[in-house]
Amino acid sequence: GSNFPLFYATGYLSFAMFAHLANRTAAAIRYSRPFLAYPSVTFVDALLARVVLNTLTHVAVIAIVIGGIFVIYQLPGPVDMASVFEALLLLTLLGSGVGVLNCYLMTAFPLWEHVWHILTRPLFLISGVIFLYDLMPAKAQELLWYNPLIHCIGLMRRGFYPTYEASYLSQAYVIAFALAPLLAGLALLERNHRNLLER
Repeated sequence: GSNFPLFYATGYLSFAMFAHLANRTAAAIRYSRPFLAYPSVTFVDALLARVVLNTLTHVAVIAIVIGGIFVIYQLPGPVDMASVFEALLLLTLLGSGVGVLNCYLMTAFPLWEHVWHILTRPLFLISGVIFLYDLMPAKAQELLWYNPLIHCIGLMRRGFYPTYEASYLSQAYVIAFALAPLLAGLALLERNHRNLLER
């Protein structure tokens, strides 16, 4: 397609959903510390609340912005809602996984939060937001394929561009990449959340 607003929105809004969800989930224990003093409230409740709230917010923003672009520019359909829905699920899983592990790391080691923000600054440029993965040099493709956001954003774009195949996609890779930090983070929080609350 030749519509730049749609191209940019499908990339940027997907990236923003991941980044904000990961950051908000990472702050779940610090944000919910007063509520966690109650025995009936667990750290899982705090994590789920942040994930659900931020996911719904971003889905609404994506629907409004992209819907507005379709109306303003009178873009033709159809939209592959299955690919869009799948991309949203993968972004939610990935953001939650990274966020849960960082929830432990940033609470246990406050310096990690600054290190994380420095390490992830180039992420916007290497996640396919501005440049199509398919048009990158072969050597860059070999390296960037391992960035799970490349797959999520490619899947989102496939939903809005019927002729875009994105043959490089691997949903299984994204799921595995997301589950590793999610399970590790949950295990660490299960063992250490009481100590973290006393900090």
